[in-house]
Amino acid sequence: MGGLLLASSLWAEEHLKTETLHAESPNIDGSKNGILLGIEINGGMSRFSTHNTQHPNTTATHLAFDGGVRLGYQHYFGLGLGLRGGVYVGVGNLTKGEISISKTNASWMGFELEYLPIKTGVDLEAVWDFWEEGKHTLALSLGVGYRFSYFVKTRSSNQGDISSIGLNFGDVMMHEIYPQLGLGYHYDRHQITLAYRFGDMMSSGRTSTTYTMREHSLQTLQSNEIRTQITQDNYISLGYSYRF
Repeated sequence: MGGLLLASSLWAEEHLKTETLHAESPNIDGSKNGILLGIEINGGMSRFSTHNTQHPNTTATHLAFDGGVRLGYQHYFGLGLGLRGGVYVGVGNLTKGEISISKTNASWMGFELEYLPIKTGVDLEAVWDFWEEGKHTLALSLGVGYRFSYFVKTRSSNQGDISSIGLNFGDVMMHEIYPQLGLGYHYDRHQITLAYRFGDMMSSGRTSTTYTMREHSLQTLQSNEIRTQITQDNYISLGYSYRF
């Protein structure tokens, strides 16, 4: 009888230790799984290029950044390995471009364009928690993403000694597929991730317009076509998410 009571007491003590360990550690039995809600900020360089059938092509490089909200979900399979996916919606800073066309040294026409980018996308990452200490975790991630950017034309103007007929630059749509490599720090339910995205591998957005140039004397010069193109270079992404 005494042996039975002793065995029961030992089992109860061990069960209590196990329950306490589970309660104190957030990284046991899939407790890392959950819905992620947060913000994301991206920054890098973009290129605004013009391609003209009659004049030299031009390319201008600009600082480009955008910010928005993201919603995702992560699931862990054990041994610190998991998958994380999410969707993003945001808006960026104005993208500006200038185009200058010359007939002679004394005859020219200039264009100024301005676009507001609206961005949305999805991504999927494999995550490895390589270091854990209590509620603190460091993680590496490797994944791929898709980003769609719609550049809304907010302003276009031309000036100079040459006027144009039929000039109408439209909005620009850009598609981007990128691999990304990230480093994350997690504290309990809070997650901060810094990622490098290889955006220049597959990104392109373009629009074109055909116009006829005339001098003030109304002499027709020639019909012409201008194509504008926006491409994204590699960029850095910083995000914060809270896990529910």
